[in-house]
Amino acid sequence: MLELYRRWVSWRPLSRDLIVVGSQYGKTEGLAMAAAEGMRDSGLEPMVLDSATADPDDLLAETLEAAAVMMATTTHNGRPFPSVTFYLDLLEEVKPKRKIFSVIGCHGWSGGGVRAVKKRLEEMKLPVLFSLEVKGSPTEKDLKKAKEIGKMLVKGRGMG
Repeated sequence: MLELYRRWVSWRPLSRDLIVVGSQYGKTEGLAMAAAEGMRDSGLEPMVLDSATADPDDLLAETLEAAAVMMATTTHNGRPFPSVTFYLDLLEEVKPKRKIFSVIGCHGWSGGGVRAVKKRLEEMKLPVLFSLEVKGSPTEKDLKKAKEIGKMLVKGRGMG
């Protein structure tokens, strides 16, 4: 337990990444799973948590343990999915260091969820290396892009 605390206070992440998913109809979850496949292809098994059902303490603990965090959000009334907004509030409290971020997601009408998450992360001075916003259901091309982002996020680790 003491080693865990030491690692957290020194901001030394483990060799794993985290994908936090907020998906209303499964479209954004599909993008997230494609990104996870890209991470696996690069030799890394990501932890995938549903922001709507995960315990907030687990979200924070996994965030502190991760070297890279991918946030996958659907757009809900022009904003990020509510549980993703809550996760952003948690990030603002702990201000994690030495991490890189990416943001992906789908939207129906106006979009805005991915852009809002990216903007908020940047306001917290957290580096966002990649983003992808898809209108409607992801196509094969979109899923390939998400998979590639997963691979690139693994390669970009250590830049945070």
